[in-house]
Amino acid sequence: MVKKWLKKNHTRINPTIIMVLIMVSACFLPLENLFAAFSLNATPYEGGLDLRFENVQSGTKTAKEVTINITSDIGKQYRLIQTSVPLTNSRGAVISPQAFTLYTLRGSSARGTLGYDFETNVTTGPMTIYTSDSSGQGASFVVVYGFNLPVDQEPGQYRGRLIFSLEPIGSSQSPVVKTLEITVEVESAANFEVITSTGSKILSLEIPGTEQSRRQEVKIKINGFLGREYRIIQRTAQPLRDTTGRQLPDNIVLMSARGGANGRLGISDYRALSPGDTVLYTSDNRGSPDEIVITYALSDAGQDLIAGDYRGALAYLVESAASIKDGGNLEIVQFEVNIKPIFNLSVNSDEAGRISFRDLKPSQPPQIRPSYIEVQTNAKRPYQVAQRVDGLLTNEEGKAIPYGFFKLKTEGEQNNEGLNYTGEAPVETGQMVLYVSKDGKPAKFKVIYKLGVPQDMQSGNYSTSITYSLLEQ
Repeated sequence: MVKKWLKKNHTRINPTIIMVLIMVSACFLPLENLFAAFSLNATPYEGGLDLRFENVQSGTKTAKEVTINITSDIGKQYRLIQTSVPLTNSRGAVISPQAFTLYTLRGSSARGTLGYDFETNVTTGPMTIYTSDSSGQGASFVVVYGFNLPVDQEPGQYRGRLIFSLEPIGSSQSPVVKTLEITVEVESAANFEVITSTGSKILSLEIPGTEQSRRQEVKIKINGFLGREYRIIQRTAQPLRDTTGRQLPDNIVLMSARGGANGRLGISDYRALSPGDTVLYTSDNRGSPDEIVITYALSDAGQDLIAGDYRGALAYLVESAASIKDGGNLEIVQFEVNIKPIFNLSVNSDEAGRISFRDLKPSQPPQIRPSYIEVQTNAKRPYQVAQRVDGLLTNEEGKAIPYGFFKLKTEGEQNNEGLNYTGEAPVETGQMVLYVSKDGKPAKFKVIYKLGVPQDMQSGNYSTSITYSLLEQ
């Protein structure tokens, strides 16, 4: 009997004993921790466990909301503190704190104090987002995180995190820590800009003219990271031609480049503007922002060209696997070269407008007076050079040297083609055509005047007026 009773009572646990044990254990725990609720949730408005910013373009602003829910019945004041880990991409580039901001929006159940009613930069150090009132009741509110990326922000995926710490004030309750991962996908948002010296889309050179009219610059800028290597290419979209279809020779327009601190130039010293494609610049492998300046200038060979307005077009394009913002990877600039008409006559002689022989004496040797004549023209039209002599050579008293003693002949600088008086001929009163050009090319020649002195002439100074003229035929 006794054995049966012991076996039966050994396997059954008295409920009263269990209750006593629980109550005794509770005596050794803080009352506020026994059944206290103290928790935190940070939930992006779009859901998920991470705060993701996708397809963010540099130079633009974007924002997203995170809802903060705090549950607390500890009856003590508490605060929510945020720290952050900087947003960094695989290359080590960082999103600046000046580009990452936050502000808070009060919810209906937030009775405490929100830390940031106005937009504030997100720092890595502690930021007090919320402080409850003394009752320590739960709260719900919204934190708005935004990015205002600079135009030169390197594209790529940036990762960081926000660390929230819910900390009781004046309580032994343990803090609650939550981490929110942040991912920011920055798109390449570079734009391509081409600016001429005048600010227009017309590149205009002129000769003859000032140094400024013979030289102009084109500035090419890539604003923002492209994310991949790119090349800037110049393409002769239309060669320079005048209204007759005549094309400007390649050696007339020269070009050079400077700048390109983040890459390498394709040209540097002056070279002739050539047809087809010319690589002006190659970037680094990150496609960094950069700026180059192309200088276009007319060579001295332009002086010998046929006058006219030569018009064409240059295209500038970016060649890359990455796309330029708004597809603007091509710019076309109208190119004009104005060869102004030149039709000038210059005479180098002892006196302007006169020819004189001084201190003449009878029977002295013949006297020589040369005049050097140059015709500058690019009209390529026939012309003639003529002289007009008002009368015979006379002295102060009106005495004249008889006709036939005053003679001339012409000599060319290279040959005598086009010259009318390659042998001596008397100087006629009135007009004499000295030179005739049929092809309209520039010319240089000299007129050699020779005076034979008569034996019976009166000593003294003898002169006459003489003018030269350049006339198109």
